Amino acid sequence: SPLRARLGRGRPRCAVKVPAAAAPAPMPDPVLRAHIAQVLLSAPRQPADVRRRYAAGAYSRVPPFLRPLAARLEAEQRYILSLREPPTSEGPRRRFKVMPQGEREALLGQLKLQFQRAVGHMQAAPKGGRAQLEEEVSRIKKDLDSLNRPYVFVEENS
Repeated sequence: SPLRARLGRGRPRCAVKVPAAAAPAPMPDPVLRAHIAQVLLSAPRQPADVRRRYAAGAYSRVPPFLRPLAARLEAEQRYILSLREPPTSEGPRRRFKVMPQGEREALLGQLKLQFQRAVGHMQAAPKGGRAQLEEEVSRIKKDLDSLNRPYVFVEENS
C-alpha cells in the first residue's frame, strides 16, 4: 500500500534513544563511609549545639573582602541603638508642639509689615547705609520662609 511505502517497513523508529539501565553506583570504601558518617553525626541538631559552636567562634569569622561592609553595618547598628537610648545630658528634655494656625497667621502678618517697612527704608536710604537694612531684609525673608511651611514646631513652655 502507498501508506506503508511512505512509513517504511518493520517496526517504527524513534528519534530518541532510551539508555540502557544505569549500573548502580559503586559503594565508597569504608574509610570514606566512616568520614561521611562522622560529618553527618557532628552536625548540630539542637539550638544548644548551635549556641555552643557560635560561642566557640565557628560562625563569627568574616571573610576579608566583606570586612569593610561588616564594619559599616556594625557602625550603622550602633547609630540606630544610640537613637533609642535616652540622651545623657543632665538637663531636662525639651518638648515641642505644632504652632497653632491663628498664631502662625498673626506672626506672618507682622513679618510682612516689617518686610514692607524695611524695603521702604532701604529704598529711601543712601547707598552707603544700605548694608544693615539688607541684612534685616534677608533675616525677615528667612523668617517668612520658615513660617510658610505646613507645620511649624515651637518649643513648649511647661
